[in-house]
Amino acid sequence: MGVLGLDEISMKKGYRNFVTLFTDRVDDKVSALGVVKRHKKSNTISVLRIIPSFFRNSISAVCCDLYHGYKRSL
Repeated sequence: MGVLGLDEISMKKGYRNFVTLFTDRVDDKVSALGVVKRHKKSNTISVLRIIPSFFRNSISAVCCDLYHGYKRSL
């Protein structure tokens, strides 16, 4: 997989209705892996658990901001 990226964006002005973006970067090519409603720790963990072990083992690094839900999920 390469580098797994996690970030949240607000779907509405005023910081409401967040979604979490999961991305992958290999050889300077970025691909969107998925978008998950909200940015809760439990949602992040659920997505990370469904990644097949073959792909999970190929993650070389994780890039995320300082949101506590991401740091505690990894």
